[in-house]
Amino acid sequence: MPDEYELVLLAALLHDVGKFWQRTGEQGAHQQLGGRFIHQYIPPQWQGCAGIISKHHDVSAYLSEGYNPLKIVITADWLSSGERKNLNNEESANVVNTPLISVFPEIRKSQSKNRDISPSEYCYPLKKLEIRYDVLFPVPKEQYPKRQLSHEYKELWSEFVREVSKIKEVSEFEVYFNTMYYILQKYTWCIPSAVWKSRPDISLFNHLTTTCAIAACLRDIELDLTYCTALYRYVSKKELTDAEKESLDDERFLLIGGDVCGIQRFIYSVVSKGAAKALRGRSLYIQLLSETIAKHVLLRLNLPITNLLYCGGGHFLILAPHSAAPKLEEIEKWIAEKLLKIHKGELYVVLGSVGLSSSDLLSKRFGSRWHELSERIAWQKRQKFSSIMNEEHYDELFGATEEGGIKDICSVCGSEAALTPDEDDPSLKKCAFCRSLEHLAKQVAEKRYMLEIPTPTDVNGAPEDSWEHTLGMFGMRYVFVDEVGTLPEGAHVYTINSTAMPTGLCSCASAGFRFLLNTGLKEMSNLAKGSQGMKKWGVLRGDVDDLGVILSEGLGDDQSISRISTMSSMMSLYFSGWVHVICESFSKENSEGDLYGIYSGGDDLFIVGSWSALPKAAGKIYDDFRAFTCNNPDITLSCGITIAPTEKYPVSRAASLAKESLDRAKQSPGKNSICFLRPMSWEVFSGGVAQLRDRLLELIKSESIDSTVSRSLLQRLYAICRMFEDERSRGGTLAAKHDDRYGRWGWMLAYVISRARSGGKKDELLEDVKALVQSNIEHAIVAVRWVEFLTRKEEVR
Repeated sequence: MPDEYELVLLAALLHDVGKFWQRTGEQGAHQQLGGRFIHQYIPPQWQGCAGIISKHHDVSAYLSEGYNPLKIVITADWLSSGERKNLNNEESANVVNTPLISVFPEIRKSQSKNRDISPSEYCYPLKKLEIRYDVLFPVPKEQYPKRQLSHEYKELWSEFVREVSKIKEVSEFEVYFNTMYYILQKYTWCIPSAVWKSRPDISLFNHLTTTCAIAACLRDIELDLTYCTALYRYVSKKELTDAEKESLDDERFLLIGGDVCGIQRFIYSVVSKGAAKALRGRSLYIQLLSETIAKHVLLRLNLPITNLLYCGGGHFLILAPHSAAPKLEEIEKWIAEKLLKIHKGELYVVLGSVGLSSSDLLSKRFGSRWHELSERIAWQKRQKFSSIMNEEHYDELFGATEEGGIKDICSVCGSEAALTPDEDDPSLKKCAFCRSLEHLAKQVAEKRYMLEIPTPTDVNGAPEDSWEHTLGMFGMRYVFVDEVGTLPEGAHVYTINSTAMPTGLCSCASAGFRFLLNTGLKEMSNLAKGSQGMKKWGVLRGDVDDLGVILSEGLGDDQSISRISTMSSMMSLYFSGWVHVICESFSKENSEGDLYGIYSGGDDLFIVGSWSALPKAAGKIYDDFRAFTCNNPDITLSCGITIAPTEKYPVSRAASLAKESLDRAKQSPGKNSICFLRPMSWEVFSGGVAQLRDRLLELIKSESIDSTVSRSLLQRLYAICRMFEDERSRGGTLAAKHDDRYGRWGWMLAYVISRARSGGKKDELLEDVKALVQSNIEHAIVAVRWVEFLTRKEEVR
């Protein structure tokens, strides 16, 4: 017999699946169709949840004694659908005709809330989830085909039930639930949760999973009639008594945030020689560590995967019952002790929380509460290891971690652990842990599947100084394979960068998929050699501007848990899925060099590459990001690029300089900029600077014009740009550009261009260069240096 909790979870996860079926043209109320779906496609042992689904709009039962499982699902549905904004009848839409519209056009930052431009609507195609442009990117509503979508719904439904039918023999609830979670994501990510009298910008997947997360938090609560009546009266827009208001203000939920501290130092403090494998391995390890710790917290709190609302960039967010608060301190202490033992204080995880009431969810304050949690965690990060700051750990926290003296140290991390020579370069000596991380990078680059296997925290059989042993201490083992063979009970198989679910799994293992930046292993020396002109590698870093403001204020009064969840999951799809596609295709289709993806997820990215490839890649990532977010001027991205001066330049220093470049870009008015050699707006970068670069390259390199000019023109133009900057420092920008008293650079430009003339097509290009320098004089020095780097002749050694 299944326990009641399992039935409640499954009912909450599938309570609105009847809407999907209904839109294929199937007759019947969606709750009744949901019940039929359960009887036809769900294993017999859990078909008891059909009664809950069929009655999840039964108000009379909700307001009666008993029916607690049903009350939990109805309550979770109402709290999750706090986003549903009633529209008048004229605005109401035909259910079958209406696609999911993007949530991004609605976002406003505070300074532009008065922008009196009605946001355009962008629609997603009704297709199963795949990382393809024609699937992921919304199109303007006027370009969306105006037709009944029932045919597309029928095709999607047919594939959905075929995939669901394959797991009907599964007997373990967790295996079944986890696989169903990914099947739902694959097929319902593009289906609007509600259309009738609602804005259709919340996906059915996000509504189902947030409903399930809320239901999981309510499982131990016997919902009393006062609370149920209060909630019913609230959603019915009736006046509440003081007692009813108090009942809704009671904090029944806990929003838990986790933040891995020390990531920058851990990942980037590697030497350049052989750094490629180390960088990738360390970045992957941090990703796996964050996920493992997040899932460990879920396990300790007995919560399903739906309650992990977000995980990326070393951060995670969990929705838990408020009763979990006392356990949180104990869990944080346990994690701190493990990490101190393994990483000797280099890595630390902060766990913070804020209480959430039903009123917070109903009044759509979820984004604000998330922002409040982020500020609390930022404060807690100043008190690292405070949870274990006692006599027992005094020596570990304040004592020496190494013996010192004249000793060999690991070439990657600098530790005094036992060292062995590197297989590829015997001059490098590495510790066992660093070697294991390099092995991890190699495994991920070559394999199709990732196996996630729960394991006892004290037994996993891996060598002690390895990433496998470390993650095993948190109860998880990972294996990367090309073929899925025999699996242990409870294993989870993820297909990497594809939503094609693995077939032929035993009934004891669940299946899913995950997206990650995975460009294969590449060496710094090869990246440098692959550059055009100057043979150097560089670093590109980027992130979304003001994400905290977007989360806390961007949706105004519509910060429901489903809407915030939809926004963050869409953002993750771009960074973890689409940036991988950009990097993978870039190296095949472009001659500017190669890219080596280190990390992209959440809202930021870190890419190493041939220096000449990075500006173009940054432009592509920005342009696609703007298209993905519907060209909303309040959702922007900034990037910083740095070029390593030598092949053996420390990666840690290059990473730090790229971060400084990113910070300089963000200091530009309105942010939304790139810093490549110097900060500028994207408009200037892809406009005047790019045009001037192209004209100069054509003048110097093209064989189609009568005669090229020598590279000495670049030196003269560079001197003119510096002359402008000197004059600007004396008289200001306007005077330097328009006042003849400060305009000596203009006369010099005319003289230099005149001297370079020789008649024919070349003169037309020279006139173009002159006009472009004049109109972009503030940033012309970037284009001049860019071309100088691209045309520099360096030997490949």
